[in-house]
Amino acid sequence: MVYAKDDCFALARASLVSFSGPVYNGFVLRDKETVLDFRTSVSGVEAHHLVVENGAVSFQEVQAQVLALLSPETILVGHALQNDLKALKICHTKVVDTALLFKVQGKTDWQKHKLRSLVSIMRTKIPTLQNFSPDMPHDSTQDANWALQLALYEASKFPQATAPLKLQTFPKKIFITELPKGTTKTEVAALFRGGTVGDIAFQLQEDVGKWYGRATVSFQSQGERDAAIAALARFACVHAGPFRDWSARRDVAKMQAELEHYFSRFGRVAGCRVFRLRATPGQPAYPPVAQVNCHPATARAVMDAGDHHNMATHRSFFKVKIVEGEATKTRCTVPLSSGHFVAKVQ
Repeated sequence: MVYAKDDCFALARASLVSFSGPVYNGFVLRDKETVLDFRTSVSGVEAHHLVVENGAVSFQEVQAQVLALLSPETILVGHALQNDLKALKICHTKVVDTALLFKVQGKTDWQKHKLRSLVSIMRTKIPTLQNFSPDMPHDSTQDANWALQLALYEASKFPQATAPLKLQTFPKKIFITELPKGTTKTEVAALFRGGTVGDIAFQLQEDVGKWYGRATVSFQSQGERDAAIAALARFACVHAGPFRDWSARRDVAKMQAELEHYFSRFGRVAGCRVFRLRATPGQPAYPPVAQVNCHPATARAVMDAGDHHNMATHRSFFKVKIVEGEATKTRCTVPLSSGHFVAKVQ
């Protein structure tokens, strides 16, 4: 999918495979001027793929060609299929989704394995899964093949099922996201002594309409990696809530904007994330809570004002406290002269 002017998840390529090999591979015809971000580092799609000379056709024709290959009884296999079906603007009810088949050990159902992580984890059990380079862009045909092989393996075990799998870990890497556009590898490398910074891939973010970059920093050992992330200057993480006045609200982006505006009164704020804790089945839903990333001086000012706050759009008091401990060891927001970025270990 590409980020087009009229759709931030616009279909660019559709690939279908079967037991015997590729069945369909089609590109959607799009004018270069209508695409804001080809997302090449993720999608593998470039401008020359979406032209008539390469065989690209209209979205309606790609959609019709895909539908012609499906019947109501066709079992459609994929990973996170809701995204593919939404991009194709079709509804199909007989599906096998490998994102749901393979559970994450010790986690709730909302957390899923990425397809490439599943391939890495399951290659010892499914030798036919083709290996890949971590820096290789996604290929929709390859992704479809992987999902099919994973689903067939699980079907061969029925009625048994694969036990929940541990999340894939990367003990020698730090993953960086939300880099401001224009940030260079030299700037990033200066913050990670002893680490090797990979290429920075900038992508237009659909939720904020801004360009942010991501990169990976690799180290010789886990000890060097852990020392590097511990040495980073970082924003403080302030937990706020519960927001009982907002229990019925679902406009997450607006709630986040209101909280950022409120906490900005105390100083520099890097961002805010509003979410809800998962309720026990049969119990009422919890009201929303939030995590606010802010400059340490801002966090001190917030706490100096008291541990109970309220504001114009939330008259009831909510609690605030600085988050410390394991959460800040694995993920932190790091200040830059041009903004900030997020560093994460897994």
